Amino acid sequence: MQFHIKMNVSRIFTQILLIVNIVMYICLCLDSSKGFWIAFAQGPSILTLVKFGAKVNGLIDLGQFYRFVFPIFIHANLVHLIFNMMGLWYIGGLYEYSLGKFRFILTYLLSGIAGNIFSYLFVKQISVGASGALFGIFLSLFVIYKYEDLIAKTLSLTRNQKSKELEKILIVNILLNVFGSILFPVFDWACHLGGSLAGCFFGLYFISKHFDKMHLSFQKVVFKKFIFIRLVHNLNHFKLWVFIPFLIFVTMFTYRYLNSNREEKIFGAGVYEAAWNSTAYLTLQDIGIYQEYLNREFPNETLPKIWELTENLIQKEQTMTAFQLLMIFSDIEKNSYLSSHYLLPQWIPKIQEYKSKLFTLPMKNQPLSEDKENQIFQFCLKTGNTYYSLGFYDISYALFHCAAQMNKNNSDSKVKMTSSQFLIQNSR
Repeated sequence: MQFHIKMNVSRIFTQILLIVNIVMYICLCLDSSKGFWIAFAQGPSILTLVKFGAKVNGLIDLGQFYRFVFPIFIHANLVHLIFNMMGLWYIGGLYEYSLGKFRFILTYLLSGIAGNIFSYLFVKQISVGASGALFGIFLSLFVIYKYEDLIAKTLSLTRNQKSKELEKILIVNILLNVFGSILFPVFDWACHLGGSLAGCFFGLYFISKHFDKMHLSFQKVVFKKFIFIRLVHNLNHFKLWVFIPFLIFVTMFTYRYLNSNREEKIFGAGVYEAAWNSTAYLTLQDIGIYQEYLNREFPNETLPKIWELTENLIQKEQTMTAFQLLMIFSDIEKNSYLSSHYLLPQWIPKIQEYKSKLFTLPMKNQPLSEDKENQIFQFCLKTGNTYYSLGFYDISYALFHCAAQMNKNNSDSKVKMTSSQFLIQNSR
């Protein structure tokens, strides 16, 4: 004989969640710049994940709280999706079967949200996945089956073998999380931990509600044998189940949110802008297409003006900033066609000369006058925006980097620099 809290044959919510996750993955692949089949096999780009709601701490700091929910339905690649959906089908189906639709969907969603909040608190990298939600229903089910086991032992009934199976799975998952966090930095241990804690909370809450309905004489027998059930009952009696975890969660979140890092906000804004940028990436080989347009519309923002600034910075030993700009010309020089058409003859020998010089100097910037810094900042920001709008992200990155060095308090140049960097990475 087995003791069950509730029996419900229907697993409709498990099936719905399965379909939602698969459809979401297909949508991610359709939107990816890689092309559908490459994205389907390898996984969508980071920018696509961000666009669809991945957890990005900087964007949550900027008020995008929906990123606590959306990552539950987003997966980084096909292997990630398959493993999580296998877990959802087995553990989720078992949970819905045992406890019913409402308790299943409540535990799944709130565990997923709790996992993403923990990830926000303790992990900096971008993350996605249903793992937090799955750990939640898994730990909740484990607690409930352990409770069944204790009840069966007290009444000398046939013990539920599912608890032993789940115990083995739990040990394997703990080991995977420990070693995965050490070996793979992208492993979001905090999300798994947050989901697990939420799952334990729901499991204990459900068994306390069930235990309260039992006959008083039976409760006394169980109290004598199992201390932890007595503790669960007492906490429920004083209505501390909701208050204590909620208070801890709110305190931790409020502290993290109020002490949010400015650099993380800039990073988040940059990634977000890159994710929604629809301008096609253009390489330096495409610059000839727009050369006449640039000469006509932006005569003060062409390559000769950038070269002039580069030489000026080298003379003033602004090595860090000058190096970024010099690399634009170094990349052009590597292509014989581009070199002959867009580099003046006197520049070519100087490129190697300047590179050698910069390598011998410490990578730092010497102080400049405030007026000079502002003049360079305005030029780099304006010229960077021109090349950014056209899709020349290699050039715009160097220019925004220069602008950020000249004015460290300006967020716009840092946001555009981050955006340019991600757009370059996304195109390769």
